Amino acid sequence: MYTKQHQHHISKVCQMKEELRGIYVHLVVKSIAISMISVFVPIQLLQLGFTLPQTFLFLLVEWVCFGLLAPLFGMIISRVGIKEVVLLRTPILVVALVYLGAMNSNVSLQAYYLFPAVLLGISSCLYTLSISSLFTQVMSRRHEGAQTSKFIALPTLGTIFGPLAGGWVVMTFGYAMLYTIVSLVLVFSVVPIAFVEGNMDHPHFRLTNFRHYFRTHRKMFLMLNLYGIKGFIFFAVLPIALFLGRSDVVFLGTAMSAITLCNVFCAMKIGHSVDRLGKRTVLRIGVVATAVMLAVLGIAIHSTLLVYLAVIAATVKILVDVPFECIVNESAKESNSPLEFFAFKEFSLLFGRAMLFLGLMFLTNGIRTSFFIGSVSALPILFF
Repeated sequence: MYTKQHQHHISKVCQMKEELRGIYVHLVVKSIAISMISVFVPIQLLQLGFTLPQTFLFLLVEWVCFGLLAPLFGMIISRVGIKEVVLLRTPILVVALVYLGAMNSNVSLQAYYLFPAVLLGISSCLYTLSISSLFTQVMSRRHEGAQTSKFIALPTLGTIFGPLAGGWVVMTFGYAMLYTIVSLVLVFSVVPIAFVEGNMDHPHFRLTNFRHYFRTHRKMFLMLNLYGIKGFIFFAVLPIALFLGRSDVVFLGTAMSAITLCNVFCAMKIGHSVDRLGKRTVLRIGVVATAVMLAVLGIAIHSTLLVYLAVIAATVKILVDVPFECIVNESAKESNSPLEFFAFKEFSLLFGRAMLFLGLMFLTNGIRTSFFIGSVSALPILFF
């Protein structure tokens, strides 16, 4: 449910244009809503009095559910179809947000604070597998250059200002109001799905084929583990580090909006460089630069310059994200079923995420250490 994750999938769906207009409108509205809350769930837990290890346990449970349930949800999606899955996923997400909002006024709910983590993991997994497999299926019939600025502008603007708006709502009205607003927007976002005619085809999903990837794609399995560590330092650890330095939700929202703006600008520019220089050349440059910046963040964890370094680091890591995702998507296109391959991808990412969060829960000075872990773990991606 993180902002970058939704920007990434919105960009994919933009390329489907009229064929998937209802899905596109739904995801644009949803991306705006989710960008308002993406960084504030762990911050809410900290402000409620949960410790850092408890907060990281919440994130661990969320993403373990995401990864472990990927094969099961792959089978469900192959039988149900994307429209029904999107309709199912939305109320699950709303229930999680309502529960989180109620935790502020009902202390007894805090004893079961991992319950919304499970729901968030389930809803995110359903979303990611559906959109990724659908995108790959459609792109096999189209050129990637079909994307236009018209179909990028709206979601880009929404996700840039979402974190800032979310921080302002939290400061002014509290978390319950933020989750109420976002829940209403999420419910409204389902309306365009009603105008999508019929059911959308999906690649088949067979558990035997899913297991086969672990034998045929061992190198990719390892690289996805390492990629998962790097990714979640930026998605989860960095926002917490910024908040702990200032304890100001508006400051955090402003910082994340600035990071999002730089990410979007850099991603649009890097796409052309990837085509011109080659995916692996750009990837290797990005890996070295990202490893250096993660080490710098670890060193400067208590510095007043941390927010500026965070913007630079989050921008530099786009040099890894764009070519890496291109390589993964190429492999998905070449597979018998993109749905099976993306289930393999999310299951593989789980191990890197789990190792990171377990380290954060048990290591002293875990946040600083995580930046150094991310720096070291990024380097083997040079050989991908």
